[in-house]
Amino acid sequence: MLLTHSSWAVVLTTIAMVSQPAIAVLPDRKLPDCKPQKYDTIQDKGKFWWDSGAEQYANDYIISNGDHSNWTQDLYMELFPDSANQNDMECMTAGAPCKPQKDCPDFNAIGKGGLFYLFQSMATFHSYVTEMRSRFELEAFKTALSVGELATDMKLDGEDNDPIDVYAILGAALSMAEVGTAANPAAAGAVTFLSGFVGIMGEVDKPENPAMLKDAGIDAMNEMIRLMIEEATHQIDMILAAVFGKQGHRQTDIPMAMRKGGGDNPAVQVFGWGVWLSDQPHNGLPEWAGMIGKQMKQAIYWETANRMKGIQVIIRDDIPKERCNEINHGWDEGQQRCYDMMIWNQKPQRDGDRYFGGAKDLEGLFQKYGMDAAATMKNSADCWEANGGRSHSPQPWVQLGAQGTQVPPCFFPAEVHKGTYDSKGRGIQLDPDYVGSLNDRTREDSMLWPY
Repeated sequence: MLLTHSSWAVVLTTIAMVSQPAIAVLPDRKLPDCKPQKYDTIQDKGKFWWDSGAEQYANDYIISNGDHSNWTQDLYMELFPDSANQNDMECMTAGAPCKPQKDCPDFNAIGKGGLFYLFQSMATFHSYVTEMRSRFELEAFKTALSVGELATDMKLDGEDNDPIDVYAILGAALSMAEVGTAANPAAAGAVTFLSGFVGIMGEVDKPENPAMLKDAGIDAMNEMIRLMIEEATHQIDMILAAVFGKQGHRQTDIPMAMRKGGGDNPAVQVFGWGVWLSDQPHNGLPEWAGMIGKQMKQAIYWETANRMKGIQVIIRDDIPKERCNEINHGWDEGQQRCYDMMIWNQKPQRDGDRYFGGAKDLEGLFQKYGMDAAATMKNSADCWEANGGRSHSPQPWVQLGAQGTQVPPCFFPAEVHKGTYDSKGRGIQLDPDYVGSLNDRTREDSMLWPY
């Protein structure tokens, strides 16, 4: 087919466009001027962001390039070819420089004021992720250092052949991370990032050899925590690389939970709705990190105690509120019932021998680990009852925001019974009609014997 004059014109124009720098193929688009202001007082940040034109411009820029490789540095340098330093916007790794040395008037001077907000968002996002990564590492390492003390506190004395799924335990702890964002509602981007991070961690492969308590258990658990830290920081680094266009990293590596804008490119969607325009983006991070550290210690403590001490939560029908005040008791105000606990304790007079009864070996540890006895045992009972009288492992990687600051379901799993103290038999007479009571016993054999 012969090309007409007009067809050749289209071809030649296309060739000319391809040969020009990427920024030149965009329409000669003037964006609204920016102005210095407080971001946290903006009423409709989504409209503010869209009206700036930054998202549309950045999206078109990546499309015109064909991919998003090195897009932040390239865009910065093409906007300010004679005065910018590309090292200002390295951004692709935690701790790298990621702050434009250009202010709002500089962007206004080239007719691209709206892009000032894009680069401000990039700097805020990178700063937050870097700080979050550092705090997460610190809290996780502190958890690892506490494992030996935990073992001493609990008087570990038994053997257990079942592995402890540290990934599931720490994943459930991470799902409560919203406490940090609750303290800083202005940093909406924090919710998107933490949610995306938790989601990605839920998809990674677990180590093939989980921690076995009986085989150098403390060392094994520390190794699992180390691997978890390594994997978590690796995933954070992958997110940074994907957002800022490091060579070889795809936009598809950016978690869906982080994509809030309306553009075609996930790397731009990360900044959509102006979620990273914040005056104090780090507010709430110390609280978030502290909560993570606290919950990781609590989760490992409970799971280890459960495996090694055989925790049994007892709903005591015979104990009214005024007498539900022993150190390991907990009163459930909502259901008006008292929780008690029984475990296998180490006999002080004979090393290695154990007896089943009140949780003497765990006395005071609720308080030491900042755990609410009633809430902890209620979590066990709710899990048991919701699962037909079976104890489930912690539900890992709960979607961030689904639980808020509440403990996720089955975070503190244990065997649960309901009964009253039988003074004649000196045991707990179990309620045979309570869910799961007859899992491993007959109706006639319904006494829980301390011995």
